[in-house]
Amino acid sequence: MSSALPFKFFKNTFRCFYCSKDCSDFDVLREHTSKYHEKFDQDCAAMKKIKGRDLIVKIEITNLTCRICYEKLMDLIDLIDHIVAKHGANYDNSVECVQIFKISKENIPCPICPDSYFGYFKKLLEHMNEHHSNNNIVCVYCGVTFRGHSNYRAHISRYHRRKACTCPECKKDFWNLEKLARHKANVHGTKNFKCVQCNEKFITQHLMRRHLVSAHGSGHKCSHCGKLFTLNSHMRNHVRRSHLKEKNVECPVCKDRFFDIALLKVHMVKHVGARNYHCDICGKKFLWKKNLRGHLASHERN
Repeated sequence: MSSALPFKFFKNTFRCFYCSKDCSDFDVLREHTSKYHEKFDQDCAAMKKIKGRDLIVKIEITNLTCRICYEKLMDLIDLIDHIVAKHGANYDNSVECVQIFKISKENIPCPICPDSYFGYFKKLLEHMNEHHSNNNIVCVYCGVTFRGHSNYRAHISRYHRRKACTCPECKKDFWNLEKLARHKANVHGTKNFKCVQCNEKFITQHLMRRHLVSAHGSGHKCSHCGKLFTLNSHMRNHVRRSHLKEKNVECPVCKDRFFDIALLKVHMVKHVGARNYHCDICGKKFLWKKNLRGHLASHERN
């Protein structure tokens, strides 16, 4: 009954809620949904997976409009009140399974602290997981935390399944699928990614993309300097960092400004220097969470 758009986000791409089509640009996904899924399908596969489970549906509400009377609304709560009061819609107000976003080309606002903006949707999700969720489910293998069991199960299935990470040729076990792929390529000559221009094969998709850039001049081109990149996100990052000279993140201590949160964290070590992440097994302390994760992984391997 509205222009509210449900979507998924997987492997750094936006995915159609209904048919799982992947789009690197959200505007492309918006056009696709409008063209092929104009009417909401209550019985679609995605809805069947959601029913009876503790899952969150991402909803995009930029230019939110009622499709019955075409009145424009400010947010999802206003929309729900509008369609219930004016159009007699049935809505269960106890349902809390949606996560609201307003996605734009640049500077995507955090829906909880709107003064925080992010150049990439992935960075926004990382921010929300770190600051606005109770991630109390910890992976026993690598220490990564999750807010829901469904995300945790997906992580285990993807990265830590024993059967999936066993080489079918020599039965050797590996820590994750990426290491298994490298082993199969280096030891058994398995290369699954083929160049579309010269049919040369590569271990990973990343190496294949680098080959396209270096050998065939095919990639994402910077409009300012002509440099080629393997991914559009890398090209955009280059433009913002090198040509636009963006420094939108401010240090709360000395007021120096940085390009992103990652650079600010590196800088903050100078001010704080506290080793806040400690291993519960041996007591060793670390400056960064990623270092603790790698350390926990070494305990598991040993």
